[in-house]
Amino acid sequence: MSKMSKMKINGKSYETFKDKDGVLRFKPNNLILKLKVNFDLKISEIIKLVELDAISMMDLLDFYTGIGFTVSGLQEISFFEDYKFEDVSEI
Repeated sequence: MSKMSKMKINGKSYETFKDKDGVLRFKPNNLILKLKVNFDLKISEIIKLVELDAISMMDLLDFYTGIGFTVSGLQEISFFEDYKFEDVSEI
């Protein structure tokens, strides 16, 4: 991983980094990644939990960031179109 930076979304801070291709991604959460792989979790199943009010939109956001999703990809998802994305990296 390259130098870490930070992104604030709706007031919550998330660590980011540039991958080997120079794409800005969220730092993966090892537990979420292992659960996703070991239980073959599909994003559509997680979204269904939001629709059933079993988890919040912030929980969904934590899932996406926890799997190391790209920052630009997350900004394009309609669920988060009204969320404020702010680069808060120290200069």
